[in-house]
Amino acid sequence: MLRLFNAEGNASPQQIALGFQVSKVSEILLNGDEIQELPLIKNGLMQSFTVQLPRYGIKTLRITK
Repeated sequence: MLRLFNAEGNASPQQIALGFQVSKVSEILLNGDEIQELPLIKNGLMQSFTVQLPRYGIKTLRITK
């Protein structure tokens, strides 16, 4: 699980890079229900995904290896 909080930035989309291989990244609710699967972008051995949060927004993500 990964919880993100936008403390002071704007609401523009941001790219999050992962230093390990994953099969799936999903945005979930606090009770574990899946909202949506986020598309993965492969850059060689690295993977990344894009997330957009409003200022002071919180998102919970489930990362599956």
